[in-house]
Amino acid sequence: MTCLAAHIGMEAFIKSDIILPCQPTGIPITVEKLKDVQFAFYEQLGGAKNPLALSHQSGSPTGPTYRMRDGVLCFSDRLLKNDQDAIATLLHHLSSNWLEMNCTASWSPDELDWFSDLLPVYLGWGIFGANTTVFTRSDRVGEFENWRIDRHRILTSRMFAYGLALFAWGHGERHPSWHRLLRPDAKMPFRKMLRYLYTTNDSYFQPETVTHQVHFDSHQLSQQLDSTSSSILIATMWEIQNRGYFEPDFVDRLTKLLHHADPCVRFESLNSLALGRTLPDRSIEKAASLLSDPSDQVRASAATLIGKIQPAHSNDRYGVGHLLLDTCEAVAMASALAIASFVPNDEYLVRNLLKALRRALVNCNYELAASLGRAFRSTNRDAAEKLELFFEQDPDLQQQALVMMEQETDQC
Repeated sequence: MTCLAAHIGMEAFIKSDIILPCQPTGIPITVEKLKDVQFAFYEQLGGAKNPLALSHQSGSPTGPTYRMRDGVLCFSDRLLKNDQDAIATLLHHLSSNWLEMNCTASWSPDELDWFSDLLPVYLGWGIFGANTTVFTRSDRVGEFENWRIDRHRILTSRMFAYGLALFAWGHGERHPSWHRLLRPDAKMPFRKMLRYLYTTNDSYFQPETVTHQVHFDSHQLSQQLDSTSSSILIATMWEIQNRGYFEPDFVDRLTKLLHHADPCVRFESLNSLALGRTLPDRSIEKAASLLSDPSDQVRASAATLIGKIQPAHSNDRYGVGHLLLDTCEAVAMASALAIASFVPNDEYLVRNLLKALRRALVNCNYELAASLGRAFRSTNRDAAEKLELFFEQDPDLQQQALVMMEQETDQC
């Protein structure tokens, strides 16, 4: 929302009211009605406009609900029967066109899709997207009936709910009656998120003080790292990561955040510190203390950071090896990659690597097994012999491990 405020301005947000869907009548929405929606939406946005040509095209009941070709957005009969879905689809494409024409930012395809779903929420049209995040389809062939459910929007119901909560909070609405029009999968998270916003005031998007800057200089980023808001801290560290570097005086602030109460803040502080080529011992030691963090993603990120920073050919000084047997496969993978990078020579590690390798092979997780095998080979010159000995009671696993080891050797 802050990014949209920077590109569009807060005036459009402040002047926007929530747009309510009509009660279902069973009559399909017409293309003429959709053109009225297009006009109203562009009136809110202002700036350069590139209206889409809208048309209606009959299609098969199981075919696509719409298609975009040569600047013409065609709606199928099935999509027009659901007016909220048709309007949400139209708003997404209108937003995409407007963002490309009016914003100087270079959007990646994923970013453009994401913000094209979020822009209608910013202007009060969020209910339409929130109520149409999935679609169902059924058809019958003879005695057999097929039923399918699939994702329909880019944002999830929970993301739409948070965007709508920010909209209500930014407009001073504590108990908006319009939330009853939301589907249950958006209504429940909306209630919880709006309550959270009013209780904590914790949001990077602050309508009363939002800045029109998209990027911040180092001094501003440094100040924001002292914030008590988790949202501001996380957004600030994302900005640092986008820059790909940080100034030396950021180290102490980022290190302090390693013990923040919010696991998301701890996770992002580890990712930010990983940008540094070297770190002081105190920072590495604090990062190492997170190897036993309750959060899976924090443990994995701590292992990754240590694998990047710890010098090669040293012992497993910080105890990354105990994560090889972690119940979370992502953590075990991060541990294996870290061990392969600093190449320790430790019998404790060898035993854990073999145990983890056996579990990965039994679970048919060959990607993890390959990473473990790579780490094991890096710590042992006689890796093949030790593999044979460890798996001698299980010839099938022994053969799999040896073949995998040969493949890893051939790739080097």
